[in-house]
Amino acid sequence: MNELNYASFGKLLIKLQFLETIIKLFISLCNSSVKENKKYRIKELSSRNILDNNTEKTKQTLGQLMIIIKSEIPNFDNAEFKELLSKRNKFIHSFHKEFLSKKEIDEKEVTKFIEKLWSLTDKYTKVFTGLISISAKSIGKGKVSVEEIEEDEKHLYNYLIENSKQTAYNND
Repeated sequence: MNELNYASFGKLLIKLQFLETIIKLFISLCNSSVKENKKYRIKELSSRNILDNNTEKTKQTLGQLMIIIKSEIPNFDNAEFKELLSKRNKFIHSFHKEFLSKKEIDEKEVTKFIEKLWSLTDKYTKVFTGLISISAKSIGKGKVSVEEIEEDEKHLYNYLIENSKQTAYNND
């Protein structure tokens, strides 16, 4: 393993944190009935405090956020979204033990894992950015500029189409 490999681990960690922040931002835009659902424990979540990690107020782990998303938007209740959480958890909690603490590090296996997690993180960052863009347009009623993120709406639309086809295929 070289420095470049280790640098990619740090970049991926930041990318995962950014995805988590985008999901928090999207959830903060949800109406009060979603936020007041006691099982979610996000009543205090707002766009002003999405970076607040005070776990006494809210439980805002990526897993908890994904439960909310899957419950409120069933299109996200799929194997790929679950794989993202599983790989993220492995990366955060056991990556060193599973991949790096062995006598012989399998660089191909490490690279394959990192590339897959990077790809999933990138995809869902764009999908949620698209959701935020559409939400901002709806909430802002034309008074909010989303020019810089509007292009990610196509990632959301492609995701929804892809997911619909997969759901239809699974139901046949």
